[in-house]
Amino acid sequence: KEKKSKKVETSSSSSESDSESEDDDDEESASEESDSEEEEKPKAKKKAKVDESEASATLWVGNLTWNIDDDALYQEFSSYEGLVSARVITDKESGRSRGFGYVDFSTEEVAKKAHAEKTGALLDGRDMRIDFAGKKTQDANPRDRAAERQKKYGDEVSPPSDTLFVGNLPFDASEAIVSDFFNTAAEVQSLRLPTDPESGRPKGFGYITFGSIDDAKKAFEQLNGESIEGRQIRLDYA
Repeated sequence: KEKKSKKVETSSSSSESDSESEDDDDEESASEESDSEEEEKPKAKKKAKVDESEASATLWVGNLTWNIDDDALYQEFSSYEGLVSARVITDKESGRSRGFGYVDFSTEEVAKKAHAEKTGALLDGRDMRIDFAGKKTQDANPRDRAAERQKKYGDEVSPPSDTLFVGNLPFDASEAIVSDFFNTAAEVQSLRLPTDPESGRPKGFGYITFGSIDDAKKAFEQLNGESIEGRQIRLDYA
């Protein structure tokens, strides 16, 4: 009888040992699953850091494909209410994109938001590189500011024609306001202010046609860097 009792105890001890072993296996399995879950969790996207001293209302956008033009760049940032204009810098001779451009906003706050949210975002298969273009010099006269902008942003004046491109227009600038502004330099023959096809909202730029190349050159020389309703315009030949 004593022998039978010992056998039962041994069997019970063995069962407990197996149970403990199974528990250990379960714990290890659970630990592995937990580690696996942690590894599978997507890493949170880091927001781009903003240096307050460098922030401005204009963003430099690089790593653009040749397919991206002014309209495509504008559409990429069209969800921001403070968007003013967008332009892609092109080669003077070939007209081909140089792979970067500038996006203007109404305030630095909107530009900061776009900088934080769009840095690294894909556009036409490439991740955009975004930085602040630098603050404008407010104490210079209009022509000096225009010259500084041209030097800083790498803008090159296109060959003269009878039509001027005008950028950085206020959204509420009507055709009458723009026409009257340019008529102070030379008689305007026609003008066009493109709008967004969906919202009907002005895109912040336009085209002004004069009666001759000489008239367009006169308007360019007199008005480039001047302001329309508080916004400094940028001119080029179209």
